[in-house]
Amino acid sequence: FGVGFCSHDLNKRVVKDLFAHLQPSHAAILETAAAGAMVAPFTSALYTPSERIKCLLQQDLARVASGMPAKYRSSMHCAQVLYREGGVCSLYRGFWHTLIRDVPAWAAYFSAYRAAKLALLPPHQQGVLDGRVELSPAATLAAGSIAGISTWAVAIPFDTLKTRWQTGKYQCWGQCLRAVTSPAGVSSLFAGFWPIVLGGVPRDAACLFGVEFALRVLNRN
Repeated sequence: FGVGFCSHDLNKRVVKDLFAHLQPSHAAILETAAAGAMVAPFTSALYTPSERIKCLLQQDLARVASGMPAKYRSSMHCAQVLYREGGVCSLYRGFWHTLIRDVPAWAAYFSAYRAAKLALLPPHQQGVLDGRVELSPAATLAAGSIAGISTWAVAIPFDTLKTRWQTGKYQCWGQCLRAVTSPAGVSSLFAGFWPIVLGGVPRDAACLFGVEFALRVLNRN
């Protein structure tokens, strides 16, 4: 999240001039969404190896539960096995799936948060990720929750495909998609949506509140 917020702030400065010809309200939301989407390459580069290892360890746990021997002794052992089998490329299997997931997810995260918070705040207290404006805990937590739901509503189908790709032996994305959707159709892409939302929304709300609080404290100093 630190990388995400830092790169989002830098990206906003990069894309600011692209939307200068639009009305301020329209420019602001497009600027926020574009800057959010541009976060994805940085987070995907960080996430992919760890998520690949996590998915394989979860698959290994299911194998052990069914009575089969474990393939990996630890996270480090899993990383070593992947590196021996295919080098860095093996660790980064699923990078493009992660990127495709993160581009709309980060765009939705920041733009939904901005839109929700501005809608919940009174006119004299309008401010998003701006330490100069007085902090509103209720509006921040509510907007953070909406941002979390919006993010996963967009990301979960891509995340499902990414997980299957990282743990399976598919020749192409189409083959992976067919394998995921064949049991129950498109709804299979949204498997686990509510557990993920119920676990992720409090985290997103707390994270955004923490960032807003830190910005307010730093601005005072």
